[in-house]
Amino acid sequence: MIHRITNILRSLTTPILHELPFFLTFFFLMGMRPLLNILDQTTILDPDTTTFDLVGRLAIVFLYGYLLTALIHWADKRWLKVTVYIVTLAFFIVDLFLLRTFDMILRPNVLMLLAETNGSESSEFLRLFVLSKSGLGNLVIIALVIAAICFAERAYRRWLLPRWREHRNAWAGLAIGLVLLFGVFSCGTFVRLLQSSDIERYFGQQEEDMVRPSDPISSLFQSIYGMRLMGKEIRTAISTNYHLDTSASVTESDSLNVVLIIGESHNKYHSSLYGYSLRTNPLLEAEQEQGHLFLFHDAVTPFSITSPAMKNMLCCNSVADDERWQDTPYLPAVFKRAGYNVYFWDNQRKVSPNALYTFAINSFLYNDTIMRLSYTVTSNRSFACDYSIVHSFATSNLQMGKHNLVMFHLMGQHFITADRFPHVEQFERFTPDSVPLQAPYLTPRKRQLIADYDNATLYNDYVLKRIIDLFREKNAVVVYLSDHGEETYDYRDTMGRHYTEMDDPWLKYVHEVPFFVWCSDKFVDTHPQMVEQIARSVNRPFTTDNICHMLFHLGGVKTPYYKPDRDIIGDQFKPRRRIVEGKDDFVRVDFDSIRKD
Repeated sequence: MIHRITNILRSLTTPILHELPFFLTFFFLMGMRPLLNILDQTTILDPDTTTFDLVGRLAIVFLYGYLLTALIHWADKRWLKVTVYIVTLAFFIVDLFLLRTFDMILRPNVLMLLAETNGSESSEFLRLFVLSKSGLGNLVIIALVIAAICFAERAYRRWLLPRWREHRNAWAGLAIGLVLLFGVFSCGTFVRLLQSSDIERYFGQQEEDMVRPSDPISSLFQSIYGMRLMGKEIRTAISTNYHLDTSASVTESDSLNVVLIIGESHNKYHSSLYGYSLRTNPLLEAEQEQGHLFLFHDAVTPFSITSPAMKNMLCCNSVADDERWQDTPYLPAVFKRAGYNVYFWDNQRKVSPNALYTFAINSFLYNDTIMRLSYTVTSNRSFACDYSIVHSFATSNLQMGKHNLVMFHLMGQHFITADRFPHVEQFERFTPDSVPLQAPYLTPRKRQLIADYDNATLYNDYVLKRIIDLFREKNAVVVYLSDHGEETYDYRDTMGRHYTEMDDPWLKYVHEVPFFVWCSDKFVDTHPQMVEQIARSVNRPFTTDNICHMLFHLGGVKTPYYKPDRDIIGDQFKPRRRIVEGKDDFVRVDFDSIRKD
C-alpha cells in the first residue's frame, strides 16, 4: 500500500520535474501581476492579510500551471507544447499591453470594447502597441522573455534534468507539498470566483474579497462570467421597460420640473442639517429656515454599494418584498412614457471606467435601448468637481418641455474627498483643528482626512444650492438623497465602507442617508395640499428603493406602477420592514431590529 501511494505521489510530481522550464515560465508570467499588486497595495493597506492574500492569488496560478504542465508531459507532443507556450505568451502580451499602455487589466468592459472595435480601430491599437514608447518597451520585454524560454528549455534538458533525477525523492516531496498547499487554496478560490448568480454580489465579491485571483487567465474567466450575468439582467431589464404599460399620463396641467439629485457617500452625521457641530450646510440651512426645504429624518438605503443602491432606487421594486430591480420599470422610462422630457446629467459616467462598479451600473444606465426608452438628453462628460456638471447642464441650451424630469448624479463626497472640492479659501474652511471628534486613533493625517470630508460636504452644499437656483423661479420640486453613507472615523479607526458586520454603528453611518425635498414658491402656491403632505411626512421611516412612488406623486404621473402604500408623502403610506444587505456575506437584516436610537 505504501509503495502504491508513493508511486502515485511521484507520478503527480513527474510533470513538474520533466517540464520545469514551462511550469516556472507560466508561473512567472501569470503570477507576476498578482504578486506586484500585493507588494504595491495590500502590504500598505492591510499588512495582516498579505500572506493569506498572496497564497490565495498565486495558488490558482499554480493550479493552472500544473494542469497545463501535466497535459504537456502526458501528451508528449511537441506541437502541443509549442501551442501552449504561444497561448501563455498571448495572455502575457495582452495583459502587459493593457497594463503598460492604458493602466488597465482584463475586465468585462474591456471585452465589450474589443467586441465593439472595428477594423480601423484595431489597426490603431496595433500601431499603438508597436510604435508608441510603451509599445516598444513591451516588444523588448517580450523578446527577452522568449529568449529566456529558449535558453531555459535547452539548458534544463542538457544539464539540470539529469542531475535532478539523482535526487528524485527529495524533489518529489517538495513538489507534493506545493501541490497540496496551493491545490487546496486554488480550488477554494476558483469556486468562490464562480459562485455568485447575482451580478451585484459577484462584483461586490470581486472588489472586496481578499483572496480574489488577479492573474490574466482568472481575469478572463471573471470577465466572461460577469458579462454573462450582466447580460442576463440587462436583457430582462430591457424587456421590462420595452413592454411598459402604455396608459401612463401626466395629470399636472401646469408646467412642472421634477428634479432628482443623487448624492454620493454622504454621511448625514457630518451634515449640519442633521446636527453636526460644524456648519457644513449653511446654504441649505437658509433654505430650510425660509420654509422651502423639508428635511426627512429617517431614510435608509438597502445597499452600501453604488450600483445596487442606484438600480434599486431608480426602479420600482421593493427589496423588502423580494422584488428584483430588473423585473420592474425604470423610473425615467415611466416618466418619458407619460410625456415628460427626461434629462440625465451624470458626473460619474466617465469616472473610473476600469472599475467593476462603474461597469456594473453603466451597463444598465447607458445601454442603447434603455437610453432610447428613458432619456431625452444625457451628459457625456465627467468632472472632478460637481459644479462643473451643473454648469454643463445650465449652458447646454436645452429646449425643455412643459414637463421635465431632470436627474443629477453627483460625485459628492466620493473618496478621495480632497479631490472633490476646489482648493480655494471658500471651500477650505475646516482644518484638522476644526474636527470635533476626539479619539486616540486620530493622528494629524486622519484629522486632515476628516477635514477634507467636511470641506467636500460644504462644497456639496454649494452645488446643491446652485442646482436649486436653476429652478427657483420655475414651478419645481427638488428631491435630494444619497446612494449610501460613509464611515469617517466616527466610531472606529476606519474611513470608507470596510464592512465587518451589520451592527448598530455600521447601519448608522453607512445605511442612513440624508434626504430632503425643496419646493419653489410657485410650487408652494400651486400645490399647497402636496406641500402639507410633505411637511407632515418628514419623520416617517423610509427606504430609498421606494423613492419612485413619491416622485410619481410629485410629478403627477398616473401609472399602474404607482403604489400608494409605498409613497412616503401619500395619505395611504404604510411603514414596512426595512431590509438592508451586507456587502461581503450578503446577509439580509431588518434595519429596525438592530438600529435602536
